[in-house]
Amino acid sequence: MRIVNLKKVILNSRDYKEEFAKEMLEAIIVRRQEKEVLERQREKKERDGQFELEKIKLQTSSPETSESSERNTKYNYVELQNVLQRFDSRNDDISLYLVVFERQANRLKINKADWVTQLMPLLPSDVAQIIAREPEKESSD
Repeated sequence: MRIVNLKKVILNSRDYKEEFAKEMLEAIIVRRQEKEVLERQREKKERDGQFELEKIKLQTSSPETSESSERNTKYNYVELQNVLQRFDSRNDDISLYLVVFERQANRLKINKADWVTQLMPLLPSDVAQIIAREPEKESSD
């Protein structure tokens, strides 16, 4: 049966309801559009993830001189804040958080002498105040 004939049969059927058919078609169109939007968002997220992965690979594979290492200290600090979320004392385990912090700091090649300085902004203010009350020598360990 040809499409033109099929259309005539459907339109002339006593069970055909034009309003119902329009609503179904609109629902199908909306679902397809939502699916396309979700697919584009997924692809963007995947591209962003690949970009971040490449950036980290390049950072870890390139040899650094002491001069470029000093210039990158500020960049590594910003990068650490992007890689590691703030510590939540109500929901997180401090021991596990410190292990993750140490691993990320090593990956970003942050000097151990700068770890406390890097860690302080990631901690809640009550924890940071406890560390600040410690003698300087103990608070830097």
